[in-house]
Amino acid sequence: MKRCCFRLQVVTPLFLAGADQRLAELRPPSVRGVLRFWFRALAGPLLGYERRVLQRAEATLFGSTEQASPWLLRTCTFDREPVSEGTFPRSIAYLGYGPIIGNKSQRGFFPPGSSCQLKIRWLKEDALLIQLLEATIWLWGHLGGLGARVRRGFGSVYLEPEEGDILPIWFGRAESPEKLAGFLENGLRECREVFATALEGIPRPQDTPTSPDSLVLDNRFAELYIGTKVFDDWSGALEAVGEALITFRRLHRSPDREIVRQFITSSGTPPEGTLERAGFGLPLNFYFRDLGARAQTTAVRGETEYERRAFPLLVKVMSLRKGFCVLLLRSRADFLPEGARLLLRAGEKRRELGLPREDLVGKFLKDLFEEEGSRIHGRLGEGLRIALPWPFEEAR
Repeated sequence: MKRCCFRLQVVTPLFLAGADQRLAELRPPSVRGVLRFWFRALAGPLLGYERRVLQRAEATLFGSTEQASPWLLRTCTFDREPVSEGTFPRSIAYLGYGPIIGNKSQRGFFPPGSSCQLKIRWLKEDALLIQLLEATIWLWGHLGGLGARVRRGFGSVYLEPEEGDILPIWFGRAESPEKLAGFLENGLRECREVFATALEGIPRPQDTPTSPDSLVLDNRFAELYIGTKVFDDWSGALEAVGEALITFRRLHRSPDREIVRQFITSSGTPPEGTLERAGFGLPLNFYFRDLGARAQTTAVRGETEYERRAFPLLVKVMSLRKGFCVLLLRSRADFLPEGARLLLRAGEKRRELGLPREDLVGKFLKDLFEEEGSRIHGRLGEGLRIALPWPFEEAR
């Protein structure tokens, strides 16, 4: 039976656990779950964002309750012991809020530099499915990560094939951000061709959604950038991202805080408006020390409440031959379903607000890479825009 083996190397602290959240642990279901995510990210544009069709396609590669997976995954023990506790600089702790409180980790993690093997054994050899899985692993290894706070740069990983006939798109560590950008463009094109060939026989329904509700690798609904600045270590790269986000969000505190303050203190109707910073993800929390009061923003549509919406900007620290750079993948997928509204709560008080109108994520990227007068410009160097795969309809 066909086998292949990859070495997973940890680039930034990896917070990942099983039943006991205090202990760092890597299990096969965690890897399979993240591979499903990246499979949907590229299969979605090809199959029209229709969930039922995507689920059928996904089942052929990963299995389902009705059919077994055609491959097995085994994870080997890491070559370094997990770290039980650690202390982080302010800007890195800001990105890692949750697993990190104050500046100290609350959970164990796998430290940067540690590695383990991922071994795959195929139960049924199918050339198209094998290539499809390898392309999915490529997407994960080059664009994604693993574990908690992965969208904020934690759990960045580097994957290197060690055994088996692997797709030629594996290229090893790049010499520079510019070389990396070119490698990624070529790899994305080849991955898209593998997906298009493997999924060609799956029928697409006539009525399909016009836009996705999660991250997809489609140039209509996502943007991919590489920062040209090379950092000596992973922590310098993460600190630069954290400082840029802290500075940007502080510059855009108004009028959100004023609206929430008046909502808390007013016995009448607070001013109309929305909370623009909700565009960075939900929940959005507020604390007013002088009032001793807290407020939280989620979203609601009818009787359905949406407590969480992911940060629409995926941050990954990329390992080069010498040094590190930062990758930013921006999702333009639907933030919330049509008809949803923000829900602001403080104690027993509730109020619905309109959705954010300003594209703060887009402004953040513009200030970071284009607006030389901004206070965050140059933190990651210049921005190299990487072409994402083209839509299915344009390729036919």
